[in-house]
Amino acid sequence: MILMVTKRIKMMLKGKVQGVFFRDFAKQNANKMGLVGYVKNLRNGDLEIVVQGDEIKLDQYRKLCKSGPMFAKVEDMGFEELEIDDPEEYGFFDIRPT
Repeated sequence: MILMVTKRIKMMLKGKVQGVFFRDFAKQNANKMGLVGYVKNLRNGDLEIVVQGDEIKLDQYRKLCKSGPMFAKVEDMGFEELEIDDPEEYGFFDIRPT
């Protein structure tokens, strides 16, 4: 029996992560994997992703984001696990405005 553990993580990506379709890449891959949360550009040029779902899928998603879309260049990626106060806070994965 495989136990699915739901977690929520926040990723901060630095480098060439804006203007390279990274938000669309993040959304499409999250939707394919059944993950929920959001992605948004930050004013300082970084990218923030908060994503929730099965622990194994989150690990795969994090690896995908480390590579990014074709024209992106992720120079640094930090992440932290977040508390889940409301498991249904995110009903889907969306792109939020800056």
